[in-house]
Amino acid sequence: MKLLVGLIVIIAALNLSVAQCAADGWRPAVKCQAIVALDGSGDFTSIQAAIDAAPSNSKDRYIIGVRNGVYREIIHVPAAKKNISLIGQSAEGAKISYSRYAGEINPANGKPFGTSGSSIVIINGEGFTAENITFENSFDEATAAAGRQAVAVKTEADKLIFKNCRFIGNQDTLFARLYRQYFKDCYIEGDVDFIFSEATAVFEDCVIHSVDRPGISPKGYITAGSTNANNPYGFVFLNCKLTADAGVGANSVYLGRPWVPRSSTNPVYVRTVFIGCELGEHIKTEGWTSMSGNAPEDHFFREYQNTGPGANTGHPLRKQLTEEEAETYNIKEIFKSLNGVVDNWDPTIPVY
Repeated sequence: MKLLVGLIVIIAALNLSVAQCAADGWRPAVKCQAIVALDGSGDFTSIQAAIDAAPSNSKDRYIIGVRNGVYREIIHVPAAKKNISLIGQSAEGAKISYSRYAGEINPANGKPFGTSGSSIVIINGEGFTAENITFENSFDEATAAAGRQAVAVKTEADKLIFKNCRFIGNQDTLFARLYRQYFKDCYIEGDVDFIFSEATAVFEDCVIHSVDRPGISPKGYITAGSTNANNPYGFVFLNCKLTADAGVGANSVYLGRPWVPRSSTNPVYVRTVFIGCELGEHIKTEGWTSMSGNAPEDHFFREYQNTGPGANTGHPLRKQLTEEEAETYNIKEIFKSLNGVVDNWDPTIPVY
């Protein structure tokens, strides 16, 4: 009898979570397995606690609804927590925010956190998705003379999807570390290398915003890819809008530069492409530049049918895709395989 009563209580609690999520009127209208709310009105007051409570190695989608509020915590989605979705009540209202930077001393070992250790959100769980969430590293880079890298999100799992999310930071905002990732209708801001690393990542219909670095020139670099030479695609920007703070000024921000990490065990051939994007006047005339002795001419930096005052096709570094090449830059082709294994992953197919 006690067992039966216990089961009834558990089922009732689960049903309450589902009812709460549906009743909040969020878009998309979904049924959640758990609700996070700072005021205690949900199942958890911490996003990490909700992730920890999700089943491990599940093939089923586990949806966590996040009510509006500023969640000041470090988040880790471990590899065992697969197919988790975070859905915020609103993109600007549901915010994960914390301050940490590379030069900051880790009290656990007395050493600097480093770039990777500065990450506020770390995703190792395959199939993770997020919608209507702000990810912010709130570190004020003006307060440190060195080690100012401050990652908002580090992604190192396959089949990740972000929709209508906001990524807020300065240097190294989005650490797109590995595998395949899809960003749709997102806002990403920063100044130096704020979208960087090795992943095959598509940014579609996103706003890519350069923030000001007062008194410093150049004002910044949008990308610093380090594509594995064995991968046919790196960073692909489709129909994005590149904007900047008023203080950034014209001809002051590079589209990107090639990052070849000294620690890399794989050959690096950076592939970064902007297609059908609107480029503001802040984009440098030459578009691309070198990094640590690695020249853009030795990597694959391309554009195609970009518009706006920053879309300069006359400079020799602003190489354009051919029409035939451009046709291969579609979602299905880019994501159809991983490490040579074809699985035809299509992130445009709804997961809930």
